[in-house]
Amino acid sequence: MSKVEVRHFEGRTYRRYPGSKHLHHRSYFQAAGGNGFLHRHIWEKTHGPIHAGMQIHHINGDTSDNRLENLECISATEHRSRHLMRGDVLARQIEHLAAIRPKASE
Repeated sequence: MSKVEVRHFEGRTYRRYPGSKHLHHRSYFQAAGGNGFLHRHIWEKTHGPIHAGMQIHHINGDTSDNRLENLECISATEHRSRHLMRGDVLARQIEHLAAIRPKASE
């Protein structure tokens, strides 16, 4: 069984599974029942709803660091761009999807 990390915020319990093969389970704290992500709930508590097309970015790249000062709300396009510039796991996944998309169309 893989290790589980737990955080609590506003009466909710959030978990992440660092050993998971799935990026989102490995990287982000998620509320039970798939009821959202901790970093988004922290942002919304202070700034209100996140508008369509916007995403919450971890400024220092550490997805376990959900301090408000490490979060920023940016467009999905800008978010992808920042991860591509950093060359992290998300960047590699985006590049892979772009490469295989034409093959899937065939």
